Amino acid sequence: MRYLFLLASLSSMIFAEGFTVGFQGGTTGLGPALAFQISESASFRVGAFFLSLEREEKVDTITYDLDVSLKWMPVLIDWNPGGSIFRMSGGLLFNRSSVNASYIPDFSVEIGGHTYTPDNVGEVTGKIKMQPVSPYLGIGLGRPVTGNSGVRFILDAGIAFTGFTVNLGHIGGELSPALEEQLQEDLDAEADSLEDTLDDLSVYPVFSAGLYYTW
Repeated sequence: MRYLFLLASLSSMIFAEGFTVGFQGGTTGLGPALAFQISESASFRVGAFFLSLEREEKVDTITYDLDVSLKWMPVLIDWNPGGSIFRMSGGLLFNRSSVNASYIPDFSVEIGGHTYTPDNVGEVTGKIKMQPVSPYLGIGLGRPVTGNSGVRFILDAGIAFTGFTVNLGHIGGELSPALEEQLQEDLDAEADSLEDTLDDLSVYPVFSAGLYYTW
């Protein structure tokens, strides 16, 4: 809601100048966007994109169920050299994305070098958070906003530089206090392994397409 409020505030500020509204979708999610012209070849763009999805990710011997919630807010400067359709973009992606991870073992499982039964572990649960602010660089086709009214189509391709933090714990299970401490240490080591796996996405690919209308 905070993102939508910001978009509404921006739109009220720039309405008198004539502005562009759009809808865009891609690897950062789906949602509304606003843009306004800075000069003949440059414009400013902001959006609020959301996406929820589920997937599985195998780390060592454990396959996690991941509930992914993407929440990105791009704040970008677009430059179309000479007013052409080719575009270079740069800025920041504000990020409140998170992932809930879970795993319920059916058989004995090795965690951090120790073997546990399903009754020992119960359910492994975790939270994965992404870096809150990511620098962005990209290229694209199309001009989000021009001096003329009408509908236009744009494409974006770029990369966001991000990172991840992972925390793992468990719910239930039957362990002595000493083994409970050992399991948590093993889960911390497992969280480090999961972070290492997610490092492959520290350069996050951004591909999207959108429709924009200028008044």
